[in-house]
Amino acid sequence: MIRAATENDISQIRMLVESVPGFWHAEWRPDVLTHALHTADGLAFVWDDNGNIVGFSCAHDVGFLGYLSLLVVAEAARGKALEENW
Repeated sequence: MIRAATENDISQIRMLVESVPGFWHAEWRPDVLTHALHTADGLAFVWDDNGNIVGFSCAHDVGFLGYLSLLVVAEAARGKALEENW
């Protein structure tokens, strides 16, 4: 199920981001994901697979332009949604 990300999801989101080589940056502040959720203003989503977060996206609207700041999917879940939903 795709749903809005909440602060309760942050620990699982971090584990997901850290599980994909090259996504997590050691120099990021410890509260970077909390800050991302707050500044996304409703544009942060998780793919919740029976309580396990296997996907996360975070976007930002800066008024004249929007951008996707992070999109990550667990390796085991890649392609799964397309197969199940199409």
